[in-house]
Amino acid sequence: MKLAVFGIVVLVVACKSEPRSAPSAGSSTGSSAVVAIEPPVPDLPGELWFVEDGPPHTLVRIAGGKRLAIAAPLFPSSERLPDGRLVAIRSRGDGSPDSEQLVLVAADGTQMPIGPAAAQVRNPVVAGASIIAAIQTEGRSELHRIDIATGSTTRLTDNKEGNFHPVRLGPDAIAFVSSRDGDSEIYRMPVAGGAQQRLTIFHKDDWDPVPSPDGTTIAFTSDREGPPRIFLIATDGTKFRRLTTRDDRTVEEDQAQWSPDGTKIAYVIRASGPPRLIVRTVASGEETSMTPPSTSDTEPSWAPDGAWVAVVRAIGRESQLIAIASDGTGAPIPITERAAQLPRWFAR
Repeated sequence: MKLAVFGIVVLVVACKSEPRSAPSAGSSTGSSAVVAIEPPVPDLPGELWFVEDGPPHTLVRIAGGKRLAIAAPLFPSSERLPDGRLVAIRSRGDGSPDSEQLVLVAADGTQMPIGPAAAQVRNPVVAGASIIAAIQTEGRSELHRIDIATGSTTRLTDNKEGNFHPVRLGPDAIAFVSSRDGDSEIYRMPVAGGAQQRLTIFHKDDWDPVPSPDGTTIAFTSDREGPPRIFLIATDGTKFRRLTTRDDRTVEEDQAQWSPDGTKIAYVIRASGPPRLIVRTVASGEETSMTPPSTSDTEPSWAPDGAWVAVVRAIGRESQLIAIASDGTGAPIPITERAAQLPRWFAR
C-alpha cells in the first residue's frame, strides 16, 4: 500500500524537538518565537514558506525580500486562508495521542491553534469557512471538517481501513484517498459530507491526488502498471489516461505539481541515479529535464507567476532550497544556505 505519501509524514516523524506549550484552541500567541533573520534574502515573487533544518527546527517565510523565521516544530501545508494566514501543522513527532494540531500562522509570526490535537493531523485543505483534514484518532485516519470561526469539528468519513489526503475540487467538493476497498483508491464527495463517488477502479494502489488549477482534472500516482507512474483523470471519473509514455520499468514517477495556469506538470523521476525534476507540457507532451548531472531535485513548488519552480537540490550529502526558471534557462537562485524542505509558494 502506498499511503506513505502524506506530504509531511517523513519530516514529522523525524522531528524530535520539544515544542512550546500548546495554547488552547481559539487562542493566539504573539511572535515571540521569531528569531533573527539571516541575509541575503532573494527577492522572489509572491510568498514562500518552507522548513529549514535545525537545530533549531525553523519555519521560514520569505516575501518582499524579507525573511521571517519561527523556531518551532511547524510544518507548512499547501493551504492558506483568504486572510493570508498559512495553515500549518504543529508536531512533536512522537506519535502520542495529542502529538499534532493545526496552527494558523500569520505573516508576522502570530499563531493560533485550531481543531483537535491528535496522533496525526495531515493534509489540511481550506474549503469555504472550513478546513478539512485527515485526523488520526482511535488508530485510524478519518476526514474531519473544522469550522474556522469556532474550531468545532465534524467527522465526514467512517471506515476502519482509513481515509486520507483530502484535496479541494472547487468550492463544493473534495477528492481523497480511501483504503476501504482493500487497496487505496481515489474518491470524491461534497464538502458538506454525504454521498461518496469512487473515481479510480483497479486492484492496485492510487494515491497522492493533485487537482488542476481549474478543478477539472486530477493528477495522481499509481502502481497499476508496475513502477509508480503519474496518471490523469477528470474529476467526474472519466478521461482516464497516463501522463507519460515512459516504458522503462526501472524508472518511477511521483511528486506531480501543476503549473498555476494548468498547462504544465512538474514531477520527479527516480531510477538508478539521483532523483531528477521534469517539467512536461500536458497538451504536447514536450518535456524539459531541469536537473544537472550529479545533482538531485525533489519537492517541486511553482511560483505563483509560473516563471520559477522551488526545489530541494542536493549535491552529494549537501542540500539547499533553490529556485530555477521553469523554462530551464538561466542560473538557479539560492534561497537557503543549509538544508530545507517542504517549499510552499503562494501569491501575495
